[in-house]
Amino acid sequence: MKPLFLLLLGLTLLVPAPHAQDDDAKYDEYADEMEIMRSLSIEGWAHAPALPVHASTSKGPTIADFARAFLKQKRYSSSFSRAILARLDGLHPEPDDGMFRYLIDVPHGYLSVDTPFNCGADCTISLEICYWHTANGHRLVGLTWGDRGIGCLLFYDYNPQTRLMTPLPEPPIKDFYDNTAMLNAHLPRQGKDIHIKPIWDNPSDTLTLRWNGSDAFIFDGAAERYRKPTKSNEVALFARAYFYQTPNMPDLSAMKDAPLYDAPNGIITRRLTPAEQQEYFIMLTCVRGDWAEIAYIQPGDRYPVDLTRSLRQGRDYATGFRRAWVPRRALFVDIADKDGPFDLMLHLYAEPTLASRRLYAVEDMRNSVEVALAFHLLEARHGWVKVQMATTNYIGWIESRYLLAD
Repeated sequence: MKPLFLLLLGLTLLVPAPHAQDDDAKYDEYADEMEIMRSLSIEGWAHAPALPVHASTSKGPTIADFARAFLKQKRYSSSFSRAILARLDGLHPEPDDGMFRYLIDVPHGYLSVDTPFNCGADCTISLEICYWHTANGHRLVGLTWGDRGIGCLLFYDYNPQTRLMTPLPEPPIKDFYDNTAMLNAHLPRQGKDIHIKPIWDNPSDTLTLRWNGSDAFIFDGAAERYRKPTKSNEVALFARAYFYQTPNMPDLSAMKDAPLYDAPNGIITRRLTPAEQQEYFIMLTCVRGDWAEIAYIQPGDRYPVDLTRSLRQGRDYATGFRRAWVPRRALFVDIADKDGPFDLMLHLYAEPTLASRRLYAVEDMRNSVEVALAFHLLEARHGWVKVQMATTNYIGWIESRYLLAD
C-alpha cells in the first residue's frame, strides 16, 4: 500500500430547493433512505443489474468511478447520494443544518461518506466503498450503506473486459451465516481485511474477515456466532428482566412475592411484592449456573435507556441500582423481533451457533399467541441464551445481543 493520502472535508448536505426543508420534507427524505436500505439486501441483490463503469484513467477505473456507477442508479437517488455525486464531480453543496463528512483516498481505493440526519432521533446515513484486486484480473468492489450502525455488506465483481460490475448474489465469504442487514461492517482503508464490530448491548467479539489474497475472505480469530461456544459457569448479560411472563399485561392476581438473595444459594434479604415487580425497573446483569444476578431500581422520571447506559458503565450505585441474586428459572427476558428501519426475521436455533438448524422464527412465534409473551431463561453461554417462549413449547437458542436492554 502507498503512504497515506486523503482528502477530508467538513461540508454540509446538498439541498436542491432554495428554502430550508420543513420537518415533513426531512422525514420524507429519511423515508427514501430507509427504502434504499431495504432494497440493499442479499435477496434483492441477486436480481440487481450489472452496471457499466466508465474509467477516468488509462490504468482503469478509480474508486470514484465505481462510486459513480453505483450512485447514478435512479433507485438509489436521494439527497445523500446526490451530495456524494456532487463532491465526486468537484462541486460544493450548499449549506443545510447537518454536517456532510466526505473522505476519498484514491491511492488506497477507499471512499467514506456520512451525515447526521434530522429524523426525530439520532440518525446517521453512511456509505463506504473500496475494492480488492483478484487473482483472475478482476476487482472485487465492496460497499456498505447504513443507518445508526446497522447496515448492509454487499459486493460487485468488476470485469475489465466487459467494463461491467455485476452484483454477487452471495458474499465471497466461506460458510457465512450472518444477517447482512444487521452488520456494522467497516471496510479497509488500510490493509485488506473487513472488521465487523458489535452494535448491541450484549457485546460479541469483533469478527474479522481476512482477505485470502485471491478472491474471498476467511474468518480470523474467535467468532462465537459461527461455532458452538463452550459452557461457562458465569456469563455477563444485559437484558430487561421480569418475574412474570406477560410483560405488557401482567396479571397481578396470579403473581407471588419474588425472593431476592444476597448470593447464589445465599439468604433471602428481601421479597418483591407483585406490585413492586411491576413498578421496579429490573435488569439481568449476569448468569452464574442456575442463578442470575439482577440490578433493580424505581425508575421515577428517568428513562430506561439512560438507566441501562449507566448500568453498563458501572455507575449503578450512583444511580440508585441495588443488586440481588435470584434463581435463573424465575426470570423472563424479551427478544427484539424488529429493529431500526428493518423488519427483521430472527430465529431460535437448535444449537448455540448460526451454523445450526433454524427451529422457529421469533415473529411467527409472537403471532401465534394472543399477547406478546416473554421468554423463559433456560441457559446462558458466551454470546448465546437458550430460551422457551412462555406457556408454549418453543425452545431454542438465540444470540444474547438480541435481548432487549431497555
